[in-house]
Amino acid sequence: MILVADIIAIALIITGMLLCVAASVGLIRFRDTISRMHASSKPQTLGLILTLSGSLLHVATHASAHTTTSSDLALLTLIILFALGTSPIVSNRVGHEAFKERLVDEDSLARDDSRE
Repeated sequence: MILVADIIAIALIITGMLLCVAASVGLIRFRDTISRMHASSKPQTLGLILTLSGSLLHVATHASAHTTTSSDLALLTLIILFALGTSPIVSNRVGHEAFKERLVDEDSLARDDSRE
């Protein structure tokens, strides 16, 4: 049972790592602000959540006599909740500031919600 949990934890951590690498490549590769914002928010947040979920699974399955296991699990859960709460807010604010500073090519947008 522990072997299966370790394999799942490793798969979650590696998948999260690959998503974080893809997000950093997207930041370098994309040209405009909206594309960079999309690349930095969505895969980065999911990559962090997958990595921390793999760590959570590993800590939970290898909790033998450690007294800090419950606090470790609580801390990892709080980090996941904090990332889920702050990432959309930061992306929203970056998008609004990009529109205010005229850093967005409005002709390339399919729909402009800021005019409504």
